[in-house]
Amino acid sequence: MKSKCAFVFFKSTMDAINFESSIGTDCFGGRLIPVPSSISSDCGMCWIEPIEHIDSLKNFIRINNMEYDSIEILDY
Repeated sequence: MKSKCAFVFFKSTMDAINFESSIGTDCFGGRLIPVPSSISSDCGMCWIEPIEHIDSLKNFIRINNMEYDSIEILDY
């Protein structure tokens, strides 16, 4: 069964890798994954995070001035 998840999309694979390196042990339960083909046909990586951590994730991004393209809540 699908559930709502927060997806962080990046402008480049390098931004995604930098994000993963920066979040390190501050990980809220998410992980870096290839963008699912059901979401986009573009190549690339995205961060998927349980929806209950979205506020903490957004705060982490803001505090650390992380580069990203968008954050979307999607069924996955």
